[in-house]
Amino acid sequence: DPDEEDGNASDDEDGDGDKKLCRVDTATRDFEEVKEGDVTLDDFKSDDVFIFDSGETVFVWVGSNASSAEKKNGLPIAHNYLRESGQPWRTVSVMKEGSKCKEFAAALAA
Repeated sequence: DPDEEDGNASDDEDGDGDKKLCRVDTATRDFEEVKEGDVTLDDFKSDDVFIFDSGETVFVWVGSNASSAEKKNGLPIAHNYLRESGQPWRTVSVMKEGSKCKEFAAALAA
């Protein structure tokens, strides 16, 4: 029955389980993987900038206490992340801690 697969049909071809959370590291101008798989809002810390890869969209989450260097470098480092992922065409969304974003909430819940 094709309806049974409906939940995963829109996911990318690599399948489930490619959620990843990386912390932006301004000292190395790179990212460090923090967690893979089940990511929750508790994994995000206010004094950092994170790159959250939902498998479809990449979010740059900017913590309210992040340094100005982290805030400035979040997006360029996310572009590096996309280049290295082999899928540079995916969407990148930037969001500040505390802001409401339906896509982000849905990606976390997925």
